[in-house]
Amino acid sequence: IITYLMALIPEPPEERVREIFNTAKEQQSRATLYALSHVVNNYHKIAPQRTQILLDIEDYLLAQIHNDCTGDKDHTYLILRVIGNMGRTMEQVSPRLSSSVLKCIESTEPSLLIQKAAIQALRKMGSNEEIQEALLQAFFDGASPVDKRLAAYLMLMRGPSQADVNRIVQLLPWEQNDQVKNFVASHIANILNSEELYIQDLKTLLEEALKGSQLPTIMDFKKFSRNYHFSKSVSLLSLDPISAKIEGNLIFDPNNYLPRESMLKTTLTVFGFSPADLFEIGLEGKGFEPTLEALFGKQGFFPDSVNKALYWVDGRVPDQVSRVLVDHFGYTKDDKHAQDMVNGIMLNVEKLIKDLKSKEVPEARAYLRMLGEELGFVKLNDLQFLGRLLLSGIHILQGVPRMIGEAISKGSKNDLFLHYIFMDTAFELPTGAGLQLQVSSSGVITPGMKAGVKLEVASMQAELVAKPSVSVEFVTNVGIIIPDFARSGVQMNTNFFHESGLEARVALKAGQLKFIVPSPKRPVKLFSGSNTLHLVSTTKTDMILPLIENRQTWSNCKPFFVGLNYCTSGAYTNASSTDSASYYPLTGETRFELELQPTGEVEQYSASATYELQREGTVSSVLLFFIAFSGLEQAKATMMFKYNRQSMTLSSGIQIPDFSVDLGTVLRVSDDSAKDKKSYKLTLDIQNNKITEVTLTGHVSYDSKEEGKIKSVISIPHWQAEARSEILARWSHTKLFLQMDSSATAYGSMISKKVAWRYDEEKMEFEWNAGTNVDTKKVASNFPLDLSDVSRSLHTYANSLLDHRVPQTDMTFRHMGSKLIAATNTWLQEAPRNLPYAQTLQDHLSGLEEMNIQKMGLPDFHIPENLFLKSDGRIKYTLNKNSVKIEIPLPFGGKSSKDLKILETVQTPALDLKSVGFHLPSQEFRIPSFTIPKFYPLRVPLLGVLDLSTNVYSNVYNWSASYTGGNTSTDHLSLKAQYYMKASSVVDLFSYSVQGSGETTYNHRNTFTLSYDGSLHHKFLDSNIKLSHVEKSGNSPASTCSLIFEAASAWGPQMSALVHLDSKKKQHLYIKEVKVDGQFRASSFYTKGSFGLSYQRDLNTGQLSGESNLRFNSSYLQGTNQVTGSYKDGAVSFTSTSDLQGGLLKNTASLKYENYELTLKSDTTGKYKDFATSNKVDVTFSKQNALLRSEYQADYKALRFFTLLSGSLNSHGLELNADILGTDKINSGAHKATLRIGQDGMSTSATTNFRYSPLVLENELNAGLGLSGASVKLTTSGRFREHNAKLNLDGKATLTEVSLGSAYQAIILGVDSKNIFSFKINQEGLKLSNDMMGSYAEMKLDYTNSLNIAGLSLDFASKLDNVYSSDKFYKQNFNLHLQPYSLVTTLNNDLKYKALDLTNSGRLRLEPLKLNVGGNIKGTYQNNEIKHIYTISYADLSASYKADTVAKVQGVEFNHRLNTDFAGLASAIDISTNYNSDSLHFSNVFHSTMAPFTMTIDAHTNGNGKLGLWGEHLGQLYSKFLLKAEPLALTFSHDYKGSTSHHLVYKTSIDTALDHKVSALLTPTEQTGTWKLKTQLNKNEYNQDFDAYNTKDKVGIELSGRGLADITMLDSPIEVPFLLSEPVNVIDALGMRDVSDQPQEFTIVASVKYDKNQNVHIINLPFLKILPEYFERNRIAIIAVLESMQRELKHININQFARKYKAALDKVPKQVTDYLNAFNWEARVTNAKEKLTAFTKNYKITANDLQIMLDNAKINLNEKLSQLQTYVI
Repeated sequence: IITYLMALIPEPPEERVREIFNTAKEQQSRATLYALSHVVNNYHKIAPQRTQILLDIEDYLLAQIHNDCTGDKDHTYLILRVIGNMGRTMEQVSPRLSSSVLKCIESTEPSLLIQKAAIQALRKMGSNEEIQEALLQAFFDGASPVDKRLAAYLMLMRGPSQADVNRIVQLLPWEQNDQVKNFVASHIANILNSEELYIQDLKTLLEEALKGSQLPTIMDFKKFSRNYHFSKSVSLLSLDPISAKIEGNLIFDPNNYLPRESMLKTTLTVFGFSPADLFEIGLEGKGFEPTLEALFGKQGFFPDSVNKALYWVDGRVPDQVSRVLVDHFGYTKDDKHAQDMVNGIMLNVEKLIKDLKSKEVPEARAYLRMLGEELGFVKLNDLQFLGRLLLSGIHILQGVPRMIGEAISKGSKNDLFLHYIFMDTAFELPTGAGLQLQVSSSGVITPGMKAGVKLEVASMQAELVAKPSVSVEFVTNVGIIIPDFARSGVQMNTNFFHESGLEARVALKAGQLKFIVPSPKRPVKLFSGSNTLHLVSTTKTDMILPLIENRQTWSNCKPFFVGLNYCTSGAYTNASSTDSASYYPLTGETRFELELQPTGEVEQYSASATYELQREGTVSSVLLFFIAFSGLEQAKATMMFKYNRQSMTLSSGIQIPDFSVDLGTVLRVSDDSAKDKKSYKLTLDIQNNKITEVTLTGHVSYDSKEEGKIKSVISIPHWQAEARSEILARWSHTKLFLQMDSSATAYGSMISKKVAWRYDEEKMEFEWNAGTNVDTKKVASNFPLDLSDVSRSLHTYANSLLDHRVPQTDMTFRHMGSKLIAATNTWLQEAPRNLPYAQTLQDHLSGLEEMNIQKMGLPDFHIPENLFLKSDGRIKYTLNKNSVKIEIPLPFGGKSSKDLKILETVQTPALDLKSVGFHLPSQEFRIPSFTIPKFYPLRVPLLGVLDLSTNVYSNVYNWSASYTGGNTSTDHLSLKAQYYMKASSVVDLFSYSVQGSGETTYNHRNTFTLSYDGSLHHKFLDSNIKLSHVEKSGNSPASTCSLIFEAASAWGPQMSALVHLDSKKKQHLYIKEVKVDGQFRASSFYTKGSFGLSYQRDLNTGQLSGESNLRFNSSYLQGTNQVTGSYKDGAVSFTSTSDLQGGLLKNTASLKYENYELTLKSDTTGKYKDFATSNKVDVTFSKQNALLRSEYQADYKALRFFTLLSGSLNSHGLELNADILGTDKINSGAHKATLRIGQDGMSTSATTNFRYSPLVLENELNAGLGLSGASVKLTTSGRFREHNAKLNLDGKATLTEVSLGSAYQAIILGVDSKNIFSFKINQEGLKLSNDMMGSYAEMKLDYTNSLNIAGLSLDFASKLDNVYSSDKFYKQNFNLHLQPYSLVTTLNNDLKYKALDLTNSGRLRLEPLKLNVGGNIKGTYQNNEIKHIYTISYADLSASYKADTVAKVQGVEFNHRLNTDFAGLASAIDISTNYNSDSLHFSNVFHSTMAPFTMTIDAHTNGNGKLGLWGEHLGQLYSKFLLKAEPLALTFSHDYKGSTSHHLVYKTSIDTALDHKVSALLTPTEQTGTWKLKTQLNKNEYNQDFDAYNTKDKVGIELSGRGLADITMLDSPIEVPFLLSEPVNVIDALGMRDVSDQPQEFTIVASVKYDKNQNVHIINLPFLKILPEYFERNRIAIIAVLESMQRELKHININQFARKYKAALDKVPKQVTDYLNAFNWEARVTNAKEKLTAFTKNYKITANDLQIMLDNAKINLNEKLSQLQTYVI
């Protein structure tokens, strides 16, 4: 159950899902598996992706159903129900689960129950073609049971296609099973009649399928299966519709009279969400008929038991009752029955159980689903256990009456207490000391009760005792425990306790029940809690005393009830102010107690209830409750209820004299109904001291005249308050009237609201009237404050606020405000006179300068005697009875069925399904002819008239608005609208009025008019706007439009605008004019403007002409613009003249196009004080040429700037000239450039001079491109005092040669640099060189590179000399020589830094099938030297590699030589290694040769060493390994010798030795092997010889071993605990003391020999016979292959490769030329130089840096050598 509840918690983490999944796998029950389905659904909502846990669950479910559902029936059924519960989730994970479920449906091996469960498992999964087809097959299978087919049908109807529905409807009339036919027919009929929202699509599919056919008749519901359905849908205003549905299924078994399956489900759809299944209950079962016979049959349990009961009651009840029972149950007195009814019924129960055991056991299952989630299911056998318990309980109950009687008469009192440990947990935490801190906590709860009862039947009295209590204790331990050693920690005990009790006596007399409760004799602890701390050690436990400082203790009592006080006491330590104190609850003991203490004034409490029937004129029932306190005089309370049956009046009252309480209520209900009118009235009075305080009246009436009224009134006389509400409704077939009226009054104030709604055939109308009225005098009289002097109080408060001092200053707010206003006034006086409203603002601020509230002229605030707020309004819409007809064209309109070639008859094929006994003969249907209409008429009602008005009234603000608009058409179309809005306030700022009207008409003369008039009136703004538009269409179209806008303010600003548009057609001229005038004025600022546009077009000739004039004038800016244009006979001309500020800026521009020539001109001049400028532009385009001239000049005092750009384009080419000049008489700059493009090529030249003393820059560029080639020449120089730089660049490119040269030389900041670059490519080849030189003080750099490519040869040389000083330099020389059949390269490096000297030289030579590489590397530092020489060569299928390394470092000599030779398939390797130092001498020689079918290895190793560590250690090593292998022979030997000697400091010496020899010989005729081993440890030795041989004469194995043992090692005492009390000497114990001084010898000799018989029988083995021939043949084949490879290499056409190489080299010049053209060489070189310069400046490496680096390297090297020497020693 806990697992199930945990699964229902939303948003579970993956750990919880995994834990529940593991629980479900271990405990496969309904609770765990259903919990798994719930937690999976909740988890997938927060993690919709495919996770590993979901895949594991899917694999588990697939394994449980075995793909065919043939496993355990009950388990498979449970798994399928669980799959159905999480089908949607698992389907999104993987489709494998749905495929397995389909296999279960299609398989016939599982039981019917499993097949149905598999179908229902698809209820949450999506539908696809495969699932739909499987469900259709299951439904149409006539041999399947009814419930399986119907289950498939219900699952299919979740989302069927049109084809599926058609098949179901077509085959339904031919269905042979009446149960299936009746259920499907009822289900389809319910869908068609349903009001559900979400099944409208399904209803459409069914209606389409049922066209031309009808459903079968639904049969008797008592015998045939059926679907029951009830649904209701309600539409709400502004909300989505709401629908609810109740659905049920009842499925019968054809062979039984009881239903086999039933279901009830409710569905709700609200707020537009998808439908939600609230709950669903299902029940299915079989085999209940025998059980019902045993229960309700003729001799069944219930009829026989009822007869016994009737016999028993006969004579004990009135005869009328007995006669009715006998007539109903068919009992006759002639039957003989036992007198003991209980025993008879018990016999019937036992007989029933025996009958049920002999019958077939029924099966039943029930399930429950809430909100679509299945919570679980139960089976009938789950109730068998409850039945057995019930039967045993019945036997026990037979003796219960006697037991109860004895207990009641004698009385009983018992105690019951329970102890439960609800928490026990522990964990460990690591600490810095390394010991684990153990934390444990446990909790114990102890509930209990003392209860007793005693009953005295004679006096009708009873005594009851009930005293419950509960105690909760928490024990927490924190400490460190070391088992068996120590324990230290802190223990905290927390206790909570509660007790209560009740002792009472109950007495019952005639009409009275009395209840007496004695007062408690001792205090009752309602709640107590305490917390104590103990220090726990290994030997004792001590209490930790609390902190005395700031300890709080209290105890007090207060009255709780009559005779009872409630007391609280507690104590705790407040350690918040002590830094060294611990946190709570580690501050010490804490306690709190709450208890009830009796005062002794009351001995007992009594309560009684008395019922009395009074007959004083009318019959009344009186119920009286009385409460008294024994021991106190007049301490009582009375409650009375009285009901008058005649007047239907219920009254009640409560009286408590001690508290002066006298409350009462009177409830009256009356029926004032007449013959045609129903009326009911209800009145409720609430009284205090017999005076009515509140009266509630309700009245409901309605009559047959279709009128109803609801009225209610609430009255409170003490508050002079009354609230009324009335609802009146009248209705008929054509009219509706609804009115709601509410009002409330209190203390002279009133609030009311009235709403009315009318609707009839002509109009719809809505009215409202609401208001509130407050008498301020009556309201103020109930306030504790005097509100009559509010205005003076506000002024006083404002003055005190202004006189408040600003913090941290000696100024007040009044002073600061006054200073601010004075500063603003001063600024306004100095402002320009033409600033708008400066004087007005100054006058206003003068009155505010003193910041005096009385002088500011603020309005006085006073509360009126009557405050009111009213609102009324009406919305009326008059319907238009006229409509307009719209004809919508239809597709294929006017076409007949014959035109559309639709068949006149349709014949269906014959359908014969012998397997199901279904036969449908061929039928022919005739299709009637039809014609599609051309149009579909649609009538749309015309727009009506809307009338809206509303008003709001109050003491300070009135607002009203109205609107009328709609269709007012009579003989022509007319639409009118008017609006009006007005607001008035005591503050003029919020008063305004807005009104306007609009009208549009269209008459039969094709005249359209539109007009609008509106205005706005406010204290600060008055505005009007008028719009008029008249348009006439026809032969002489014309239109006129005008717009007038005016606005003015009381502060002075005025604005007006006039727009007039006129368009007309006179004969063949179309004329259009536009005029716009506007002005704006604010104080001294004004602006005026006018714009006019005239346009004229001749429709016959196509001539166009137009003119526009723009003129604006203002206080600050004036300007004019005139544009004229014309088009005539293909000539276009435009002229524009502009003038700004009376000649400050003038511009004249023109455009003219005539005779295929376009001319553009612009002349602009301007002058302002000392600044003058002019610009002239002339552009001409024609067929022959194009001319451009642009001149710009600007003068400002001594500065002058001039530019001229001119150009021409004609048949000779393009020429552009540009001149730029700027000067200030001292400094100057000039630039001249020319560009010419002609038939002979392109050329350009540019000269730039810039002088800004003392800086001088000069640049000259000449470039040309023609048929003969391209050339460029650049000279750039700069000079700044003593610094100078110069760059020369000369380039040339022709069809036969490309060359580029540059020279750079500069002296900057003492650095002399020079770079010479040369590039040339022609038919002779490519030459490229670069020489970079630089010097600074003693440092020099010379870096030279050259590349020459001539024909098929390539030479590259690179030389670098970098000298920092005489003992610090680096040199490098690299050469590369490439020819068609050879490559030679050399590299030399030389680095010297003080005592460090590194040299490297290498050479590579490569020829066809030949390679030669050689070099040496040498490094010296002081007396240390390392040298390495290497050589690699290859020629004629032979190769060799030689390497020689010699090192002398810190007295250590190392020599290593490697020599490797390869010749064809033969190779030889020689390796020699020698290492000599003071502590180690090591040498190794390795020699190996390999040839076809032969391999030889010879390895020798020698070594000896010495180590001083806790003594002296010596060691020797010798190893020899020989191996030779041939095709028919293998021999090897390994000889290893080693010895060590250890002379320890505090012990004797140790000598060891090892001698190991192994040898073997393997031939076809003889096999021998020898193994010799000799080991020695001091005087202990072991020798072993092992020989194995197989020769021509004998076969044998010989083994001999000899060992010497020195037993003096055992000559020492040994302690044996638990066995011997004194040490024992092993030699003495064994009696070996006499021979202990001599080593003991052990020998073993074994041998196995076999002498062969020389008489042999020969067996010819083909393999051995042909083995030599096989080797010889393969050897010949390998040699043939090698000779073939040699011939192929000799026949390789080297010339072909040479030609390809030459062709590739021939393409190099062109590729280089293309690359240079595409590569911006100059920019990149400049950029590289800049970066190099920046790098040199930013990253300078000084001699000190190099010295520090080498010193660090030297230190690191010495450290490494010292570590190596220490390790070796």
